[in-house]
Amino acid sequence: MLRIIDIIEDDISPEVFGGKAYGISLLKKNGYRIPKTLVIQATNRLEEIDSLEFRENLLDKLACFSENDIYDLAIRSSCTLEDNYIDSMAGHFDTFLGKMNIEDIFINIKKIVSATKNNNGKMGIVIQNRISAEYAGVLFSSNPITYSKRQMLISYVNGMGDKLVSGGDNGIDVVVTIDEDDFSIETQRDIALQDKLLILAKESKQLEELLRYPLDIEWAITGEDIYFLQCRPLASITGIASGIYPVNKQSVSHIPQQLISHDKIKLRLTAQESGIFISDAYVCIRNLCFDDLHVLDISKSDFCKGYSAVIVYPQRLSNKVIRSFVGDKKSVFESITDCCRYGIRSFPEYDNLKACLNGYFELLNDEYWVSATIIQEIFDPIYTGVIQSLEEGYIIEITKGHFLTKGVVPTSQYIVSKEGCVVERTEIHQEKWLKIIEGHVVHCVCNNGDETLVALRDDDVKNIIDSFSPILQIDSNVVEFGLLRQVNNVMKPYLIDFVDDNSPIDISTNDIMNGIISYGTISGKPIVIKDFGKDSLNEHFHNISEGTIRSNEKIIFFCENPELAILKVIEQYESKNIGFVFQNCAIGAHLAVVLREKGIPAIKVDVKFGEISQKNVCTIDAKTQGLLPKERLQYE
Repeated sequence: MLRIIDIIEDDISPEVFGGKAYGISLLKKNGYRIPKTLVIQATNRLEEIDSLEFRENLLDKLACFSENDIYDLAIRSSCTLEDNYIDSMAGHFDTFLGKMNIEDIFINIKKIVSATKNNNGKMGIVIQNRISAEYAGVLFSSNPITYSKRQMLISYVNGMGDKLVSGGDNGIDVVVTIDEDDFSIETQRDIALQDKLLILAKESKQLEELLRYPLDIEWAITGEDIYFLQCRPLASITGIASGIYPVNKQSVSHIPQQLISHDKIKLRLTAQESGIFISDAYVCIRNLCFDDLHVLDISKSDFCKGYSAVIVYPQRLSNKVIRSFVGDKKSVFESITDCCRYGIRSFPEYDNLKACLNGYFELLNDEYWVSATIIQEIFDPIYTGVIQSLEEGYIIEITKGHFLTKGVVPTSQYIVSKEGCVVERTEIHQEKWLKIIEGHVVHCVCNNGDETLVALRDDDVKNIIDSFSPILQIDSNVVEFGLLRQVNNVMKPYLIDFVDDNSPIDISTNDIMNGIISYGTISGKPIVIKDFGKDSLNEHFHNISEGTIRSNEKIIFFCENPELAILKVIEQYESKNIGFVFQNCAIGAHLAVVLREKGIPAIKVDVKFGEISQKNVCTIDAKTQGLLPKERLQYE
């Protein structure tokens, strides 16, 4: 027979009673006020619900909830697949609220259990005394978009919270900022319940610290009492896996966009797409919800002479870019030629990558759950240089060693026609230069006057232009490159960096106030859905059979509110092919949670639906920092 137990019992596990029941048991175990609660063991067999023994047992357990055989309850799903680290499945299953008799209770339980027929999970049931709330809502114990521990988000409404999480009422969004132990609310609204919200925030943050992972909490306030209705892992954060991945299109495609929206990632993906040689690089994703990285499986390429490590998310810490050179001092001397004297200008902060990454994690631990670091191989080139397109050709500048772009070394210069002919050359003799070897910045002085000329042959010039022509077509690009000497003095160009007119993304809390619901960008055909009833959905999706994914068409849906019926739309498409524009949307609505978890771009902007039908293509920009809401939506 299915077990029915009070939430205060200790043996509640997500495998037996489902994720929601387990989360509520954690609230009770840690001393948080919850409604009177029963939980029913998970099952996918309706005959177990229909058994006489189960019905009699439940009736007995419900005695303390009854008032004249009427029960004022909240009956919630507790699937073994929901409310876990990877997927909240927010809004996927029904909740039944209100006054009901015993037959209503059994009918509603069976409806919830029946929802498991299309998956492999089992369905537990949570039965709670319904709280008649004055205020209710959702709280994220850390920022679900930026992963910051220093910010919490609260969405609330007057009365019951079901209208908020279902998308029926957009409620009020509040940002709570934490500075040391000081909690403050960032809002221009006059919030009558500010003190209670601050208490709610502090208690929720304490629970986060106890459990060691960020939380998605539903709550209610009645009188002076704060009730915690349920809690689960904040899956938009806990669902991000730690790991080290080669920087290529295949490996980074599943990593959340904001973690890799950095020029150094873009550089390598562009180079690979264009067939341009570039040093190997890896991105290390670190999620504090999981154990430390124990394996650092990175092998050096033939040209590798050390590493550069840069934290790319967050892009700044205390307004500073965090970067380090990394290398083994025992290998430095092997790379110094006999024709020069040298001195060590600076030593690496870390002598191996594991020490470097652990050092970075210590810096970030108190502020961010998730971080990203790019590890880049550094080569030892004979020359480094820059090339840029001009109206009539190109300009190329080169120097020995590294640091040309820092302006600390002289350069030879070449003016080249569009056809690749050198029109003018200015070549220098360079006796001193700087190079980076195994994380050490080495100052070199040439001992042989015959080796001081910094010069390119005509074939070298043409090779450079040919190598980087795919990215030189963009007039604003300044390409930084290196030249490796190979057999017969042939120069092998490789890409170091390029700069274009796109500014790197710097995610800030203002993005939330400026209309971002879920990060990303997409262009597609605009479709307006005004009515989420069955008829209107069939009118647009009548050619799509259930379970079919129309993968070749990109669509941007314009909707008034984030109603849960939109989940039916999302299920018909791959996440990469759709985006959403809402006239209104609460950051804590279940659909907004799902969009962030799936990485589907979404914005909130005041737009007239009547104008949309005249447009063929529109673009959502939910990535660029500093845009106003209306600037995030463009039409073609």
